[in-house]
Amino acid sequence: MTNGTLIDDLAAKRLVEIGVDKIRISIDSADPQLYARIKSGSALKQVIANISKLNFYKDRFKKDSPRIAFNSVVLKDTFSGLEDLVKLAKNMRVEEITLIPLVNFSKGMATEEQQIDFYDKSFQQRFEILRNKAEEQKIELNLGVSLETKEIKYCHSGIYINVKGVVFPCCNISCVNFGNIYYDDIKQIVDNYLKFQKWLADKQIICKECNKILDSK
Repeated sequence: MTNGTLIDDLAAKRLVEIGVDKIRISIDSADPQLYARIKSGSALKQVIANISKLNFYKDRFKKDSPRIAFNSVVLKDTFSGLEDLVKLAKNMRVEEITLIPLVNFSKGMATEEQQIDFYDKSFQQRFEILRNKAEEQKIELNLGVSLETKEIKYCHSGIYINVKGVVFPCCNISCVNFGNIYYDDIKQIVDNYLKFQKWLADKQIICKECNKILDSK
């Protein structure tokens, strides 16, 4: 997962060469002004240019990977522009868009006033229309709704690392961490991760039951 701002020519080439399967790029709006408001210090024009570099090297080396996906947090200010986001994805050869509900941090634009209810009937109807349009463009459109509703196992197959280098089971669980990639021994971090995976396997916990993780710690 990246905001795409640091994918320069060398990075794009190496990402294609080493065989990364997928790159998720955080783009919440196809409108340059609104994008700049949401992501202070970042320019949509630059991110688009960086994605083009990935596509250039995919063509040069005749590779289908990395697949490029968008992660897009839905705000009330971006809701009306979702069709434009699909068009941008098509132009950039993006294969997947995941719409993510806003988490209220009461800072910047992450406020209650900007939240969209993904379970609201009107949103669901709009989403189905948008998903059909995306499918016509060969783009997979899905919802990254609250993990508490999902009968899947995200933290059984991945990790989340925050900007400070702390390794968590996923972005919804902050009470459990495996260590810090900047300060801790990587072997110990891996060992902590494997122990957590064994515990998960024994408990057979799925995402909507993650409160069991919280209650046990």
